[in-house]
Amino acid sequence: MEKIDKDIVGVLLEGDLEIETVVGTLISFPILAINFAAFADGRGLTQAALLRTRYNFSGEIRAVGEVLPDWTPFMYRSGFNAFELANEADAETAINCINRITDHYQGSAREPKPAFRRHTLS
Repeated sequence: MEKIDKDIVGVLLEGDLEIETVVGTLISFPILAINFAAFADGRGLTQAALLRTRYNFSGEIRAVGEVLPDWTPFMYRSGFNAFELANEADAETAINCINRITDHYQGSAREPKPAFRRHTLS
């Protein structure tokens, strides 16, 4: 394995990377950016979810590349907490999309318990 420069604070990951092969090195960085090479490529969602749920990565996971504002709610629920968007209008749209639904029935990387496990009957 290569020696890692201690001045590097983040790593750019491609969507086709198998996280399991390099996770030991990755989780030592505070920032991981996952590149979406095409808007229809959802492999980065799986990478983020694995980093959060299986490997307990608590640093920043940033979505870069072909990041569409209407995908940000799925990215957010998968574990992304930073997004590189094309312009301010896209950023405003992304914020609105993320805030539109405040609770989800299914569990996610952000909230592992499904709704029926989180809420009690009054």
